[in-house]
Amino acid sequence: MASAPNSITSYFSSDTTASSAQKRLRISVSDEISHASSYMTPNRIGNVRCDDASAQMESVTTPAVSRNLLEPVKESKIFQDVIYGRIEIPGAAIALIDTPQFQRLRYLKQLGLCYRVYPDACHNRFEHSLGVCHLAGKQVEMIRNKGRHVQSHAPHLEVSDRDLLCVQLAGLCHDLGHGPFSHVYDNEFIPRVDPKKSWTHEEGSEMMLDHLLESNNIDLRRYGLVPEVDIPFIKELIQGINFPSEADRRDASLTGWPRPRWLYFIVNNSESGLDVDKLDYYQRDCYFSGISMRSVYSNLIDSAEVMECTDSQYRLCFPDKYAEDIYHAFRTRYDLHHKVYQHPAVKAMEYMLIDALVEANDTIKIRGTDGRLVSMSDCTHDPVAFTRLNDSVLDLIWNCPSPKLDRAREILLAMDRRELYHSVGRTQLPPSIESNIKRQGKKEYAKELQRELAEIGREIISDPSFEHYRNPPTLILNDDDVVVEFMIVHHGLKEKNPVDRVFFYKKKARGSSHFDKASRIRSDEKIPSTLPREFMSRYMRVFCKKPELRKILTLAFQRWAADEDGCASPIGGSQSQFENSQGRPTFENSQSLF
Repeated sequence: MASAPNSITSYFSSDTTASSAQKRLRISVSDEISHASSYMTPNRIGNVRCDDASAQMESVTTPAVSRNLLEPVKESKIFQDVIYGRIEIPGAAIALIDTPQFQRLRYLKQLGLCYRVYPDACHNRFEHSLGVCHLAGKQVEMIRNKGRHVQSHAPHLEVSDRDLLCVQLAGLCHDLGHGPFSHVYDNEFIPRVDPKKSWTHEEGSEMMLDHLLESNNIDLRRYGLVPEVDIPFIKELIQGINFPSEADRRDASLTGWPRPRWLYFIVNNSESGLDVDKLDYYQRDCYFSGISMRSVYSNLIDSAEVMECTDSQYRLCFPDKYAEDIYHAFRTRYDLHHKVYQHPAVKAMEYMLIDALVEANDTIKIRGTDGRLVSMSDCTHDPVAFTRLNDSVLDLIWNCPSPKLDRAREILLAMDRRELYHSVGRTQLPPSIESNIKRQGKKEYAKELQRELAEIGREIISDPSFEHYRNPPTLILNDDDVVVEFMIVHHGLKEKNPVDRVFFYKKKARGSSHFDKASRIRSDEKIPSTLPREFMSRYMRVFCKKPELRKILTLAFQRWAADEDGCASPIGGSQSQFENSQGRPTFENSQSLF
């Protein structure tokens, strides 16, 4: 067997092993490193800290050759997708897909527990990731093909095969870092177990990408990439460019965007919120949830142009006639949150699931690096353990004989029996509450209101007039029996209209070879009849964990709302239904609500 090449340069110069794409990439690594020095992540290149210059250059100039270097290069494959039909996924992506780290996504529900309310919403992160990979490649390829017909030199349209593949791989790997039941793990479970831990699923995706490549000996050089440069670029695409601070800093620098600027906003667009990740899950989640939507997304991708904008930056822009269609894309996000993601039964089960996972965290252990046993919450720092952590953690709870898990199993059994935490009411957030949230933070202020509502409930229980309705005779209301949730539903940019952050171009005049610069539009003038009065809805919702306390907490919530300036009566009954003219509790007229 021939010996493997011992450097990147000799590898790319080998006509017997290099693919056609690789033959076009006969470049020196030193040039690439110099070119990329202005945008590499400041604290790491792969697993080597960038502040150690000697270690950095040693790692870059003498890369290790993978053990599978002489194994066949993966070919592209055709997948049948329920949304797009037949899609082609490149060979480099297939190499990543055929690994335990990526196959894990088959066992992560895309919508967490929504399938318990919407039975068909049981699709997984796996197919969503394939869809984002497809859309990312389609968008870049579409722009690149248009650039080939431009007569004049257009650097902003010069997209290489490497650039295209990097964007596709970013789309493919952007959700590798999701935990069990998707956002329940990173948004709710981790903060509950360790409030001081700062961790996002994007960080998890970067960790898992490194582990995937290393543990499976995947050498991306065989697919035309330069890992020391392209992997940090892929991670940037997954993490997203912070807008406006980081984007403005790069705009002001001549070397701020080593690749065409618009590429950085294909997978994760922090500027307008319109990216291929959202375009895929809008369609996929609506399809499986049975939510109606306007099918216009293929038109948006086909009609997009990279154009100079009024601020002299080149962005992905859309025809102004599609302004209403883009609004409807953002409206789809609002509808999905309002009807599906934050459905009261879904949220009740999520809070029950979180309680069960917290109960099990110190008992259920996942085998991690070097055989070390790791708790579910600590898997965020151990990629080996994280690879084995998925939705099947509920089976581990059921099947583990430890009596320490009895309480967790009781909660899971109640979920199966549909004995859920009860939603006792919802009210719009008054300005005073919003200011308190901004001052104290959502988590801390929710705990304060939790204690306040529980105290009101205890006062009601101690009221002598309540004794006749006491069932069971002795009721105990603890602070933890109350769940306070601040429910915020918006179109993607909170109270702002996201359409106003998108750049549009006007169709060029007949006979003209030039477009005017793309610009933002006044959507309230362009599509005034379509827009809502407000782009964000704010609610406070209260759940009760024990069924015998539901009446008490319903009344406590209504008493609290009546004393809060600017707070509307909670949806679920007026105060007169539960109290007489002296303010004493009565439940005689409340049977329809309980």
